[in-house]
Amino acid sequence: MSRAVNGESNSVLLLGGPGSAKSAIVTAALEQLKQDHPETGSFYTIRLDGQVQTDDKIALREIARQLALEMNIETEKVSPHTQPEEVDLRCHLQIL
Repeated sequence: MSRAVNGESNSVLLLGGPGSAKSAIVTAALEQLKQDHPETGSFYTIRLDGQVQTDDKIALREIARQLALEMNIETEKVSPHTQPEEVDLRCHLQIL
């Protein structure tokens, strides 16, 4: 985890069959990071499901939605002319 915290690695590949505790391992690692780095905004957890977010556009919308929730940003304040499900990631990145 220290490599990820230091910005040396942004990806993890975790393989295993159904019921092999993949989700539990990731959840435990994220909880440990939250304990080690409790300051607000040190990192954000975004969860995607490949069966739901089936293309880049859908995935980016979900990332933007979750970032808005994590950062306590009202969707309407970020992009007042779109519906909440149509918020563009660029609006959120401008705030960062």
